[in-house]
Amino acid sequence: LLPLEFSGGPSVPLHVLVDYCLDVAGIESDTLAFDGFCKWHYSRSATGLPLLQRRVGPFLVDLRLTAAVLFGVPPTRASMEETLVTEIQRRHKHRYPQTEVARRGPRGAVWYIIEDKWFKRWISHVQRVGGTDSDIAEGRDVSIGKISNTSLLADNGTLALKSEIRWRHDYDITPPLVWSALQAWYDGGPPIHRSVVRYIPTNGAPSVHSRSPRVRTEYEIELYPFFVTVFMCDAASRGEARPFQQYAPVSRVSPVGMFLVQLCKGLDVDPKLGRIWVTENNPSEVSEEDNAEDWLLNLELNILEQKNRRNMSTGESLVNGQITLLLELKDPETGKWPRGVDGKSWTFGEKNRYGELSCQPGEPETGNGIVGLYNMGNTCYLNSSIQCLSHTPIFRDYFTSKVYMNDINPTNPLGHKGLLAQVSAVLFNSMWKRLNQGQLQPSKRIIAPGSYAPVSAPALTPKTFKDSLGTFNEHFAGNEQHDAQELLAFMLGGLSEDLNRIVDKPYIEAPDSDGRPDSELAEIWWSNHLKREMSIIVALFTGQYKSLLTCRTCSYESARFEPFSFLQVPLPEDDQISVSLVYYPTKPGAEILKYAVRVRHDGKLGDVLIALARLLRSDEPKDLLLDEYLDAENDKGEERKKNRKLEDALKYQSRNMAVVDMREGYIFKIAPITWALPELQNKDTGELPLLHVYELDPLLDDEESKEEGNPHSEEEKTKDGEESEEEDNDLLDTKLNDKEENIDEKKFKALKFDGHL
Repeated sequence: LLPLEFSGGPSVPLHVLVDYCLDVAGIESDTLAFDGFCKWHYSRSATGLPLLQRRVGPFLVDLRLTAAVLFGVPPTRASMEETLVTEIQRRHKHRYPQTEVARRGPRGAVWYIIEDKWFKRWISHVQRVGGTDSDIAEGRDVSIGKISNTSLLADNGTLALKSEIRWRHDYDITPPLVWSALQAWYDGGPPIHRSVVRYIPTNGAPSVHSRSPRVRTEYEIELYPFFVTVFMCDAASRGEARPFQQYAPVSRVSPVGMFLVQLCKGLDVDPKLGRIWVTENNPSEVSEEDNAEDWLLNLELNILEQKNRRNMSTGESLVNGQITLLLELKDPETGKWPRGVDGKSWTFGEKNRYGELSCQPGEPETGNGIVGLYNMGNTCYLNSSIQCLSHTPIFRDYFTSKVYMNDINPTNPLGHKGLLAQVSAVLFNSMWKRLNQGQLQPSKRIIAPGSYAPVSAPALTPKTFKDSLGTFNEHFAGNEQHDAQELLAFMLGGLSEDLNRIVDKPYIEAPDSDGRPDSELAEIWWSNHLKREMSIIVALFTGQYKSLLTCRTCSYESARFEPFSFLQVPLPEDDQISVSLVYYPTKPGAEILKYAVRVRHDGKLGDVLIALARLLRSDEPKDLLLDEYLDAENDKGEERKKNRKLEDALKYQSRNMAVVDMREGYIFKIAPITWALPELQNKDTGELPLLHVYELDPLLDDEESKEEGNPHSEEEKTKDGEESEEEDNDLLDTKLNDKEENIDEKKFKALKFDGHL
């Protein structure tokens, strides 16, 4: 913080440092404002230094890194992008020291893969523009485009890299935070990360990332790990496997224990409570012919060695991710493995030949339905809708009891040949399958209102249902966000057609009311509807609403009772809008604050000032506000109602405010309070600009001004009337001039901003 030529020894008194900072900033008082702080930071002694070596440069860089990396705020200049990326790389090297035998850091260090062509375009731009006049004019070059790593991936649906790609020709490697920053600034992907492992060369070949071919590295980035499918089972699932991760990377050379630590870290579970099995058959596709047994992996060896020891093929199946692993978690309360010690004697029951748990005597056939659904990417609308339907009692029993099979209508042209009903039934039965839910214990800790307690409940991944839904309706294909009401409308409509007991729908003409009572007419409409559509959906989710049409000429009324499953209710329109403003008080030392007030959308600037006055005086007692108003107005008449006086007081306070048009730090003009807010809105976005409101010194009203300008009584006025007309005019002109000068002087003092009017 002090110059190099400062001779004060290794320790400097604090007051010396403070005095030096104030002298550099040119501050005569003992208060250092923000402008003085910036002046001190960018003083001559620090002008020639880079940003990181200036006085508080490291602190400012940390703020920029937090905004750019964690919050994705792109820098406005290309030179700042280069500075931030260089700083991230420097810190990454400091955290993961690099040696001759570990060029990419110690084992476990993570690097991200990025396309080399895009990375070189970005480097070329920041080096060309940085430090020049174009850095301010051009700034970031959005024409670089998004990051595209798809050309580096193999055509197998995983994040496996192509075998023929080369370093710094097809791809480059970056620290994780560099990838996060570039991906947040320019978008694109997909993210491809690899870890540093112990390097085992083949036939003495050097590392592909080694600068010198003669140096033998011991640790290097593993570009080609295995990609496996991982299932998980625990006490909540009674040992049954459920999907957990798909295409998870597993190292070829690192011990399996490192992969177990990685999985348990994501679940916040102690790795000592987990173990990994190799399942020779997909748990979700168990059949009667599957006779292969699962086998437990040794955590101290890598998966490649253990597969070779069992004399199994390790080529195509491993590369394509066909191998399946099962993560088993021990019950922390009982200390038992869900699948037993050997994987055969299950703790919660025996499996039959179809891989299903057999019921113990006295146990119910169905569970309690406390089953979660994993989010597969913007599928919250799907999960919430399924949970609502699953916990509708009669609807749930209809599918779990297999009654729906008698109502499937495969010939209905308006349906989905019964397939939607079948996939829905499979999902509902899976959610109500008897699991180990008898061991769910309520939380013993006290839960505050509005919070929740975690429940150790099983969860499913409705991937099959999601894929089938996309085939039935392309609108729900992919991972786009949708509305739950849209999905419910499609599902209930499709299920009603798939389960419609009416095979041949007759044509029925809609009846007219003809003066019949509503009860009779509604019964006719409902009977006609059941002749065309009769299903569990109609019984549970269909009603009738009455629509009345009246003729303006003869006043004849025609009523209709049409069936509906969804009733669209219009939401009330909000006639209030939020107005943001900056308030400049006249009180010395008072802070300039930003407020947001609510006013009518068709209001005026005067309404904004009244709302601001109400907000400013909301913390003060109402009686005090009324006293101020009564003293200022000198109202000696009858007391009005309290609320009326309060509104008048707020209006009086709003008269001592002014909305100004600020341009480049100067007051351009004073806006009239009669201006309508719709006229100030942006024509394209409809947003209101930020308003600047100045507090003014209280101005005297007309009556008080007259009394001050002419203190004579009525009798004196009569006597003075005998004076000449010229003296009266001179006196009137003098009073008016004094009044205008008084008002202008007060407005001038209140509307000063940075020393300029």
